[in-house]
Amino acid sequence: MSNISIGNLNDNYFSIDFAGKTDPTDTYRFNRLNTGSFRVTAEGFTSVVGMQLLDSQGKVVKDIETNGTNSGTFSIDNLGATNYALKISAPARDTNYQISLTPDGKVDPLTGLGVDSGFFSPDATGQVGFDWLHDGGNYQGEVAIFSVQGMEKFAPGSPEFIKEAARRALSNSILDT
Repeated sequence: MSNISIGNLNDNYFSIDFAGKTDPTDTYRFNRLNTGSFRVTAEGFTSVVGMQLLDSQGKVVKDIETNGTNSGTFSIDNLGATNYALKISAPARDTNYQISLTPDGKVDPLTGLGVDSGFFSPDATGQVGFDWLHDGGNYQGEVAIFSVQGMEKFAPGSPEFIKEAARRALSNSILDT
């Protein structure tokens, strides 16, 4: 069992983890400073995953179970300001998963549109599928795929990292060439 303390949930939180026979439940502890909307999304799993949101008294606020490989998502419009625990469990068998916690009012600083998140997950053959997030046609963009091999020397998000990522994307090669 893993206990992860997030602290104040002021921004999006994302984690890739594992649950199963040897580690059946992961608990993410966080607190909300203000009342507002809140969304939890779990994806990337290969078996049934349970998600349970508990308040500071241990009372269940929301409880859902995924079926198979469908994503598990729940939203709460008026989540109070207090401490919470999100429990992720895999009672059936071992599975990896990706969890995303999104507090209210998050917007893209460039477009001003609401932020939605998604995942790029390889299937059993190593192929990556893309699930486009629909925004009614307001946003248009491009996708670049490249290898991050050899980019360890750059700090993620730094100007150097971004410049190298752009160079690799524009080279029409997924490798560092």
